[in-house]
Amino acid sequence: MGFIKKITVNIFLSFFSIFIFLFITELVLIRVFPVYKESPGPDSSYEITTQLYKITVRTNSLNIRDREIPPKEKNEFRILCLGDSFTFGLGVEVEDTYTRLLENLLNKDRKRSCVINAGGGDPYDFLVDRGLALKPDLVLLQIYIGNDFYDRMSSIDPEVMSSVEMSRLIYGKIISRATLNLVLSRLRQIRKTEEILFYLDSKYSYMGIFLNEYPRLERLLAESEQGYLRKIFDLCNNNGIQMLVLVVPWDMQFRKKYLMSSERYNYRKPNEILKTFFRKNNMTYIDLLDYYEKMPVEEAETLYYKRDIHWTKEGHRHAAEILAPVIKDMSD
Repeated sequence: MGFIKKITVNIFLSFFSIFIFLFITELVLIRVFPVYKESPGPDSSYEITTQLYKITVRTNSLNIRDREIPPKEKNEFRILCLGDSFTFGLGVEVEDTYTRLLENLLNKDRKRSCVINAGGGDPYDFLVDRGLALKPDLVLLQIYIGNDFYDRMSSIDPEVMSSVEMSRLIYGKIISRATLNLVLSRLRQIRKTEEILFYLDSKYSYMGIFLNEYPRLERLLAESEQGYLRKIFDLCNNNGIQMLVLVVPWDMQFRKKYLMSSERYNYRKPNEILKTFFRKNNMTYIDLLDYYEKMPVEEAETLYYKRDIHWTKEGHRHAAEILAPVIKDMSD
C-alpha cells in the first residue's frame, strides 16, 4: 500500500511540475511574443500591446473594426472585406489597414467606393448574419496559406480516418485548445524554430501542406477548404454579388523556401491547388506570392513583421496597391 501511495504521489508531483513549468514558460513568452485579444463586443475600444507594436482597436455596432456603416448611397460601389487577422489589421492602426488604404486609392479621383472591414470572424457566418444586409457589390475574401487549410480540421469526419491519421486529427483538435499550443505557437515565431521543424520533418507542424504528395488528412483538408470557398462563392453569386479572393502567402514561402527539398516539398503546392480550383470555378483571385517572388527577398521581408506572422504598414500598403486597379476594373 505504501508503494502504491508513493507512486501516486510521484505521478502527481510530476504532472504538477510540468504544469508549473508550462505556466511559467507561458508567462515569460507572453512578455516576449505577441498576445492577441478578442473584441469585448460592439462599440468597444481596447488596446493590443506587444513588443513589436501597440495599436488601438475600436469596433462599431456590428462589432467590426470600422466606422459606423451608413446606408448605401446611389451610385456607390460597396466592397465588403472578409478574412482573418490580416484583414482585421493586427499590427497596424486602422488608417494603415489595406482596407482603408484601398478605399483611399479607389476614391482618389472621385468618391464612389465604400470599403468595409469585417475581418477577424468567420467569413461565411458574417456574410449570412450581417454582410448581405450591407448590400455589397463585391465581396473581397482574404485567405492565409499559413492556417486556412488547418482551420478546416474540425470539419473532418473521424470515421473516415485511419488510426495514424486519427491521432493527427485528435492532436490538431486538442492542441489548438491546449496551453501547450500557446508555447508552441510562440516558439514558432522564432525564425530558427522553423528551420528546426524542417530538418526534423515534424509531422505535426503545418508543413504538410507543402508536401509534393499529400497524406490523406491534407487531401481532406484541401477538399474541405475548397468546399468552404465554394459555399461563399455560391452565396455571393445567388445574391448578385461579385467575389474576389486575395491569397496571402505564409512568409516562409519566400523566406525559407531554400529549406524545402524539391524531392519532398513544393512551397507553392497549396497555392497551386487553390489556383486550379479558382480557374475551374471561374473565380477571380489575386495570389500575392506571385508578386512577392518578383521582389528581392530583402524587400519582400519588409512586408511582414520579423517575429509575427502579420503584415507591417508596408505589407498593407502593397496589398492595397495591387488590389486597387483590379477592383476598379470590376466596378466599371
